Amino acid sequence: AMQFVHAYSRPWLNVVMLAITQTGGVLTALVFIALLYWLYWLGEFRWMWAAAVSFLGPISVNALLKLWFARPRPDVFTPLIAVHTFSFPSGHTAAAVSLYGFLAFVLWRADKKPLAVLSLLWVFLVALSRVYLGVHYPSDVLGALTFGGAWLLGVMGWFFMRGS
Repeated sequence: AMQFVHAYSRPWLNVVMLAITQTGGVLTALVFIALLYWLYWLGEFRWMWAAAVSFLGPISVNALLKLWFARPRPDVFTPLIAVHTFSFPSGHTAAAVSLYGFLAFVLWRADKKPLAVLSLLWVFLVALSRVYLGVHYPSDVLGALTFGGAWLLGVMGWFFMRGS
């Protein structure tokens, strides 16, 4: 699967995938912090706590899972970026599920369904970018999608679905 994805490697696509992958890293954390401040400013404390738990939980657990599994990074081809942590599960993908999945939930409830769908599609683009760049096996991003998605659904159910 990695060779199949990498077969489509082009210089312009490298730039696009590098930009997409950044939205699952430090940029995600900055957007998350801005979201928390915005929710606090609006007085939406329930949403603020839901956002915090939906984002910080998977990020924290993901770091522990990386240490537990200690899976080396792929060496199928030379990666397009340097990464020095373990491979499974993908932290960028887990962060993308946490933030953009949360945003999709919010947008869906606000009847902004096209934006919600775009937010979910963005999660999959981040996951694809990690495989394309050669820093994750497909199973790394699938594991993060599964874990992050389950966590997010649990948080949304806990905060918003009980008793409604």
